[in-house]
Amino acid sequence: AAPWVTEVPNSFRQLTNHRLTEVLRRIGYSIGDDEAERLRVCMSPTIPDGYSLTTGAADALTWCKQKGLAVGVITNTICRGDAEIEKDWKALGVAGMVDFVVSSHSAGWAKPHPAIFQRAFARAGVGANEAVMIGNRFDNDIAGAKRVGARAVWKSASAEIPIGLAERPDAVIGSLAELPSVLGGWLA
Repeated sequence: AAPWVTEVPNSFRQLTNHRLTEVLRRIGYSIGDDEAERLRVCMSPTIPDGYSLTTGAADALTWCKQKGLAVGVITNTICRGDAEIEKDWKALGVAGMVDFVVSSHSAGWAKPHPAIFQRAFARAGVGANEAVMIGNRFDNDIAGAKRVGARAVWKSASAEIPIGLAERPDAVIGSLAELPSVLGGWLA
């Protein structure tokens, strides 16, 4: 294993169904694995009406698909799995532009743990050195991606690097509308 893997605490282990079962056990209810999974799904509604994509997202997704790039969503969730999040993309009208979803619930580990990124790379059919993570959380998205050898684009209004983190983004954008020019330069 890479030396930094030991630096990622076990607290990034996603144990939603186990925790649901334990909480219910403490108050006198005993449920099995199937019941815990049904309860988790019940707590996973689609996004509320009125939610929309951030500025530039639809155009960036369209550009990526026109270039033949695999597009995936890597997200930390409390109880929502890949299937539930895929419904969000359908509700937003861009399901055909997102090739796969990797949620922390389904991966078993939350960002910045390497396992969630490695699952995404496998789903995309690429190695870490061919992948680019675009994210708005420096600690989870940018630092996590850089630690596994991927490029990282930080979507940030301030671009002020948090103190105490050695990783640096490969690019900083204020809007997803800027993403095609960054990726286009790397593809050239």
